Amino acid sequence: MKQERHSVDQIVSKLRKADVELGKEKKVPEVCKQLGITEQTYYHRRQKYGGTQPEMVKQLKSLEKENARLKNLVADKVLDMEILNEAARAPEITTVFCGQFLSVALGPVHVPSSPPPRADCPAS
Repeated sequence: MKQERHSVDQIVSKLRKADVELGKEKKVPEVCKQLGITEQTYYHRRQKYGGTQPEMVKQLKSLEKENARLKNLVADKVLDMEILNEAARAPEITTVFCGQFLSVALGPVHVPSSPPPRADCPAS
């Protein structure tokens, strides 16, 4: 049996219909069968959306949308922080300074052709 996804508006509407039918002295299994849902689904939705008004549904939707947007922003910021932390932990690379090689962490590096020394560099 294929499951249907219902929007919050549809769920609240069905719960209101169920309240009307239950007020007419019908039993929960009969009402659930009429609405096309199981008793378990009825009780679960009653617990989650029991006293929800249609105005509250609209507010809930807008809050959920904003929450998702803020979660994305936080995830982006955390990713940026992780990238910066990773870059800060990266091993230092051999640096060329005035034609001289300064081996910091990787040891001496052989470069096939080095540029001629600049005039502003001290003689080696």
